[in-house]
Amino acid sequence: MKTYDYIIFDWDGTLAKTPKVLSDSYKEALLKRGLLLTDEHYQKFMMGNWLNGLKNFGVPKAEKTLDEVMRIFSRRLSDVELYDGVENILGAFHKGGKKMALVSTAPSEFLAKADVLRTINRYIDAVITSDDVPDNKLNLFVLEKCLKRLKAKKSKTIYVGNTSKDAVIGREFGVATVIFYPKENEKFYDKNEIVSEKPDYVIREFEELLRIVK
Repeated sequence: MKTYDYIIFDWDGTLAKTPKVLSDSYKEALLKRGLLLTDEHYQKFMMGNWLNGLKNFGVPKAEKTLDEVMRIFSRRLSDVELYDGVENILGAFHKGGKKMALVSTAPSEFLAKADVLRTINRYIDAVITSDDVPDNKLNLFVLEKCLKRLKAKKSKTIYVGNTSKDAVIGREFGVATVIFYPKENEKFYDKNEIVSEKPDYVIREFEELLRIVK
């Protein structure tokens, strides 16, 4: 089986349980405006389409509402949790000499508010946030930046994300790609969409990475 020496992890929805925190932040902000946002509405309108999603959902003053969503989200980040097994698996990879990078579309000030990041920081060799990305989106530029920071080769690198877009980015960039799809993520992401993009691996438990990353 192929071995990988470098691992790039998406932060949101892969290492940290931020999808629920963000969803709850939207619900709180909209409820203040007399609007009830269900999980189905959130997935249909808001996921990956934050400002336009609010507009399409009929939210007045969408820009101000999004600002409030982000303030609520920022406040809640101190309580965000890691997915089961993340700390132990990253520790095992670190002990085995693997080099790891973390990427996030959030600004570094948001990541700093996540207390759980401190529990895994010692294992991470590079962190790329929206502060480092021209259009604040996870794209090929981000992965290229990770490779440079890690001094890695594509053939020895694997990317671990959680969405169909992550599968596309990994494939287009030319690295092996794992999509993490735990039960907690089912309400936010469509498995059929993920599978349709043909990632190299789809896993349900984080520990499954141990049999993939040798």
